[in-house]
Amino acid sequence: MIIRGSLIFIDAIDQLINEDEFLWLPKKLPNNLKIVISALKDDNYKEDSKYLEDITKVTKNTYELQAFDLNNAKELVINLLEKYNRKISQEQMNYVLDIYKNIKSPLYLVVAIQDLKDWKSTDKNQKLAKNQKDEIKSFIDNLSTIHHHNQEFVKRVFAYISLIDGLSEIELIELLSSDNEFLNKIAPETFHTNTTKELPIVIWSRLHTQIKEFLKLENVDNQNVMKFFHREFDNISELTQDEHEHLIELLQNLMFKYQDEDFYSNRWGILYIIAMNKYYLIYEINYLENEKSKLFQYSKKLFDKVENNKYLKELFEIFIIQGDRIREKNKSILISYYLKSYYYISKFLFEKNPTLWDNYYAIGLNNYADYLRKIGKSTESIKLFKKSLEISETIYNNKEYSMGNVITLNNLAVAFKEMQEINEAIFLINKALNIIEPLFNNNPSIWALDYALSLNNLSECYYLNNKIDTAITTQQTSLEIIEVLF
Repeated sequence: MIIRGSLIFIDAIDQLINEDEFLWLPKKLPNNLKIVISALKDDNYKEDSKYLEDITKVTKNTYELQAFDLNNAKELVINLLEKYNRKISQEQMNYVLDIYKNIKSPLYLVVAIQDLKDWKSTDKNQKLAKNQKDEIKSFIDNLSTIHHHNQEFVKRVFAYISLIDGLSEIELIELLSSDNEFLNKIAPETFHTNTTKELPIVIWSRLHTQIKEFLKLENVDNQNVMKFFHREFDNISELTQDEHEHLIELLQNLMFKYQDEDFYSNRWGILYIIAMNKYYLIYEINYLENEKSKLFQYSKKLFDKVENNKYLKELFEIFIIQGDRIREKNKSILISYYLKSYYYISKFLFEKNPTLWDNYYAIGLNNYADYLRKIGKSTESIKLFKKSLEISETIYNNKEYSMGNVITLNNLAVAFKEMQEINEAIFLINKALNIIEPLFNNNPSIWALDYALSLNNLSECYYLNNKIDTAITTQQTSLEIIEVLF
């Protein structure tokens, strides 16, 4: 119960990655409580601007903040400079405001302050960039040219934090320290020995002092992860393809190093998945299997170097969890990465030890084949479905039952149906029903939905085969089961 008047302010809701459409936001509040939420509205970031649309579905009580006028901008510059005990001349202030009136973004001023605080009142030739993106680039460049930080070090810090969606300080230092060649370059043992073989903390501390204004901390996987507080900083320092591949290799090496520890005791496996995903989307987006691709080669390297089966199974679990989240958002391009990664790794493992990895490979084949079917690659999908079915039937013959067998039979039937091979589809669905019907009869509450869906698929095939009466009867049976279930 709220006794005193209270105000809850939630700033930049779009940065919280909220997917529940604000169902938690009350439609009516007590008289002594106010909730203020700020959200982005920017055509350059339409994906992040959707949160404002979601809020307006819950409440119409909205107010659009207008851009800072010149008086507000001047006040902001003065206040920011006061933090550093600095001032600029009126002529310099006029120069800044003259640029600002064409940009109208407070962020531009926040970044520009990093230059302005070093200006002398007598300086006449100092320049600022004419747009926000270039000013951010100038700030990053100046870290090396003016403040004498190693240029490659600066680039890696900005690129790594941005590319893999944030790093804790410990992760960043260990990641950089794992690159011996880079470590020898940035901290050579010329004057004293680096006994820890780690990045000297003073090198990071100096840089952190100058970029901390633009960092925020988020709790991710129970760690305080550094991210840039504004999306404009993302992808400013981009890696080349070779540099991106080098990052992936560093992350893999850390996975190999910690494979005997609990998977969730560190984030190297998760960070590898993120970095590899972005590489795939930039350089290798391809729906079909490609043994020359880096995704294939890095998947094989994982298989070659990770010997801990528990670690591999938890890695598979992450692929499934992340893939399901992407599938819910209906992003077919993104889902292909997770499905192919799972498929490749499970294939290598199955070829080495079929008994241990048969079910994983059958799932990998089925899920990747179903994806190919949904994007119109029916011929390719049928080949993989048949391989999955072959493995599933072996599992089914050796065990009490295999739900994977039923799923693959149904999926393969749908693929044949879409290619107008209806009789083959009917044959496959009946095989699935022969497995699932006795399971349903023994335990209807568990198997009702799967049984009803198989009947529904069969009904559609009968209809397409002009067996209308049989189709109707089969559909009625399916509906009766569904009605009882729900």
